Amino acid sequence: HSGVIVIDELEKADKTAIQNIILPLMGEGFITDKNTGESLYATDFIVFCTSNIPIASEILRPMGFNTTQDGRVIETDDRAVFEALSAHLLPEVIGRFNTVLCYQELTLETQWQIWSALRHELATKIGPSSQIVLEDDAKRFIQNKFRDIKTGARGIRDLFLDQIVALSVGAKAVTTVNIGCNGTRLKVADTGSVDSSLQHR
Repeated sequence: HSGVIVIDELEKADKTAIQNIILPLMGEGFITDKNTGESLYATDFIVFCTSNIPIASEILRPMGFNTTQDGRVIETDDRAVFEALSAHLLPEVIGRFNTVLCYQELTLETQWQIWSALRHELATKIGPSSQIVLEDDAKRFIQNKFRDIKTGARGIRDLFLDQIVALSVGAKAVTTVNIGCNGTRLKVADTGSVDSSLQHR
């Protein structure tokens, strides 16, 4: 059989798990259950490991086809990447990676795009013609919250669930939910019929 194995947040793995499971899995391609003696063969599997280990942005090459800046191709400093990983992972683990893909931090524009997608999804659940509108003070409040997020898109979703979903409970279809801010917390300013001319994030 073939398949894919995903190990999430590898740097948090227990040392015993690394020695008894991860290293054999990424090396010989099989692991043995010491309790039952049964073996799991994964020689035809692809293993992906994710991590939140910080990598300095200046040593990263942007992912995708647009990899030029000022007319030159930007290359990732692979040696610097592996040095950053070595502060958190055993050399034996790092040596088993065929390649390392690094993702840059979300830009403010990308954060708002994720937020807008979540807002649109929630508005659609309220009703096909419903809208959720952030007033200017609410936008500033959310943007300040973005700066504290360290977990990427997951953190933005958590922020949205905490700040917006609860305020939208009970909203009726074909309404606009206007959300403002009282300085320390978001609040529903008012609800009304949908105005298609409204511009919002």
